[in-house]
Amino acid sequence: YFPKKKILFGGCMIKPGNSLGFLRDADVTKWADSVKSLLRFDIDIIISGHDGWGDRSYILRTIELAEREIRKKNHR
Repeated sequence: YFPKKKILFGGCMIKPGNSLGFLRDADVTKWADSVKSLLRFDIDIIISGHDGWGDRSYILRTIELAEREIRKKNHR
C-alpha cells in the first residue's frame, strides 16, 4: 500500500473477474476475511495480479466471489 498515492498492490489476492481461480490450496474463508481487512485503507487504485488495475470495487468483487465459494462449500 502506498498511502500518499492511495495505491494498493493486491496481487493475486484480488480477483475482480468472475472467478477466484485455482482453489485447491486456498482457504477461502480466510481469503474473504483478509480481503475485508483492506477496506480500512483509503484507496483510489488497486492493482491486481492478472486483471490490471481498477478501483475499490475490485475489493468488493473479490469479497463477493469468496463468500459465494463459502456458500457453495457449505451446501455440499
